[in-house]
Amino acid sequence: MKNRINISRDDVKKYYLKQSEMINSGEELSPEIIAEEGYDPDQLRTEGLSLIESLRKRTEPKEYYQISWDIILKKVVKAGISKNLIENKVIPNSLLQQLNGNKAVESTQRAIDYLISVFGLNRKQLLESESISLSTIPSQLAYYKKPTNANLNQIKAYSHYAQFIAKTSSKACHNLPYNDYPEDIDEFREMQIEKHGEISLEALLDTIWNLGICVVPLTDSGVFHGASWNIDGRHVIILKQKTDSHAKWIFDLLHELYHVFAHLNEDNTSVIEETELSPVASNDSEEELEANSFANQFIFNSSAEILAKECVTRAGNKTERLKQAVIDTANDIGIRVDFLANYLAFRLQHDGTNWWGTANSLQVKDPSPVEVTRRFLTKNLDFKILNQIESNMLSMAIN
Repeated sequence: MKNRINISRDDVKKYYLKQSEMINSGEELSPEIIAEEGYDPDQLRTEGLSLIESLRKRTEPKEYYQISWDIILKKVVKAGISKNLIENKVIPNSLLQQLNGNKAVESTQRAIDYLISVFGLNRKQLLESESISLSTIPSQLAYYKKPTNANLNQIKAYSHYAQFIAKTSSKACHNLPYNDYPEDIDEFREMQIEKHGEISLEALLDTIWNLGICVVPLTDSGVFHGASWNIDGRHVIILKQKTDSHAKWIFDLLHELYHVFAHLNEDNTSVIEETELSPVASNDSEEELEANSFANQFIFNSSAEILAKECVTRAGNKTERLKQAVIDTANDIGIRVDFLANYLAFRLQHDGTNWWGTANSLQVKDPSPVEVTRRFLTKNLDFKILNQIESNMLSMAIN
């Protein structure tokens, strides 16, 4: 959370009173002055906006307003920004249609406004340069592992987009209170069980939102698998899971939550997950292994590996008997079957055995985890506080 600035209450009161007097004075006097002069306030506003637009056109080279959207699009795609991302998540469909119609020139400028807002691009560079380049991944990265087989420019581009959505979500959730985080995993698990009596996606989301943490589901494929941010003291988690498995969504959510608790204390820092999260990964960084351990401890109460071995023993080391062994073990211990099946599938995959076909048949997939996560987000959003670009993009992102 943001540190408080040490200002005396007298100073605050004086400033507030002075500001209130100025605002109130302006609100009372301006309509009277306008009316006395015989002007229509709405007409003045319209004429003022027209004047601003005409001045902008006169101060910028004429060719700025004649450049085609196709040229702009080729530049940004070459820089690593996906055409699919631009046309499906950045530029509203109504504006895309205008780009190919008789309002193409004006619409191109509006489309450029979106690119500037999201990707931190420069208007002059977009219009004049033959090629453009993206700045580094936005926000100081508390942890980031450079991908070995990925297009770094694509990750940069999508990171700009995801951060824009994270910042916009944080802004729209301005009424969400900040609450103290738990001291350790035991306190957090006790908080969860005491309030909800279970570890389900809906129950866990309720606990996390009550801590003042935003959780945003994105459905775009590829690029990276999740992220978390500290946006000026507000923590935002973005989940991008390809499957409808509640067990996987819960694991990923807990994994990102650990980064929030342990690695994102400084304002405007972030964690980017460019590979799929696995509860049994052994070649990741120390930060990632800690996050995996946190999620496993929370779900299995520190007994994940013991339960996995118990399943293998009950099955007599026979793969065809593992399904029933998982069901029996989970029921005996009082843990969800899909949690244990998911962990065991990852564990066997780590050892070179593919058991995902059976594990997937034991997963909880209804209701849709995307819909569950989206419902918590939309309940806390105040779209009235957003500008048009922010509002349009957030709507496209979550719908």
